[in-house]
Amino acid sequence: MMKRFISLALLLGLLTGCSGLLPDMVGKAPALYEVRPLEQVTSTAPASDRQLLIDIPVASAGIDTPRMALMQADGTLAYYKDVSWTDRAPVMFQTLLVNSFGRSNKLPAVGRDNVGLRADYLLKTDLSHFEADYTAGTPPVVKVTLTARLIIMPRRVIVGGKEFAGMVTAKSDDIADVAKAYQDATDEAVLQLIDWTLLQLNEVKVHSRRWY
Repeated sequence: MMKRFISLALLLGLLTGCSGLLPDMVGKAPALYEVRPLEQVTSTAPASDRQLLIDIPVASAGIDTPRMALMQADGTLAYYKDVSWTDRAPVMFQTLLVNSFGRSNKLPAVGRDNVGLRADYLLKTDLSHFEADYTAGTPPVVKVTLTARLIIMPRRVIVGGKEFAGMVTAKSDDIADVAKAYQDATDEAVLQLIDWTLLQLNEVKVHSRRWY
C-alpha cells in the first residue's frame, strides 16, 4: 500500500513539474497586422454594367506567406520577428481587392473567382513585390507591385494587361510605421488598378463584338 502511495505521489510530482515547463515551451504569439480595403474609392472612370470576378494573386514562395517580408541590405529576403499578417499575402489581397472594387460603386457585382460564380470578366494578378526594402538604408521603402490581366469570360481572352506599383518610405523603422507604409503603398497600387480596370471594361464594351 505504501509503495502504491509513493508511486502515485511521484507521478503527481512529475506532472506538476511538466505543467510548470509549459509556459516556457509555448512560443510568443506574433503581433497581427492587415492591409485593409480602401474605405473610399473615388474614380473618374465611368461605371460599368459588367460583373467582375477576382482571382487570388499569384506570388512567389517568399511572398506567399503570412510573414511580413523585408529585403535586407545585401539583397536577401528575410522576415520581421514576432509579427505576421492575418493571412497569406495573396489571400489577404484577394479580399482587399474584392472589397475595394465593391466600394467603388461602379460595378453591379464583384466576387471571388474561387467560389464558383459566373461573371463577364475575370481579373488575374501577380503580386511580384510586397516587401520593405532596406537596400537603400533605414527606414525602409515599402514596395507593392501588382501586374494585372483582364480576361473576358467565358472565352478567357485577355483584353488588357498592365503593372501597377506603390512605393512609400516608412517614417521610422518601428514596426507600426512600417505597417502604415505597407498600407499606404498598397492603397496607391490598388487605386491605379481600379481606375485602369474600369476604363478597360468600358473600352471593351465599345468593341464587344470583337470578343463575344
